[in-house]
Amino acid sequence: MSSVSEPRGIGSGAVSRTADWVVTLVAVLAGLLSAAGGATLYAAADRSRIAAVVAEGTARSDGLTEAQLVDTLHGLAWWGGIGLAVTGVLFVVAGVAFKLYRARRRRRRAEAGVTGPDTTTNAVIGAVATVVASFVPFSPVLGGAVAGYIGRSDGSSGIRTVPSPVSSPRDRWSFSSGS
Repeated sequence: MSSVSEPRGIGSGAVSRTADWVVTLVAVLAGLLSAAGGATLYAAADRSRIAAVVAEGTARSDGLTEAQLVDTLHGLAWWGGIGLAVTGVLFVVAGVAFKLYRARRRRRRAEAGVTGPDTTTNAVIGAVATVVASFVPFSPVLGGAVAGYIGRSDGSSGIRTVPSPVSSPRDRWSFSSGS
């Protein structure tokens, strides 16, 4: 029996490529939105505009003087803008790097003749299912079930528990690969 199972689930081929593109696009779009929000917040960190907002009473604090509140709001807007912009750029870089990594991995799997479901793609799809169902109790279990269903195989590549001859109850079980 071959150690590589034939693709039986939907976790290979077109779904894998689609999942790669979806993850890449979500990361890049989230990064661009975050970077744009950070740039906007950084541009809004104008001390005179903040002082005007505090003077007209739109922003108030019981524990700070007006000058301290202006300084605090300016610092939050300035550093928050920088942080959002950097986070956005990192999201864009991570999205592009993810797509390049997945294309390289797919090419290497094809060159090696490896067939079967791609566990990384299945995990990403399961994570997306977890996030989408986050309002449901035990959504991680649901996400894991989705990933397991997509990557179903004959079970020869999984991990199973086997009894160990050790007499201690604490060390009763050991893990071995499914081969």
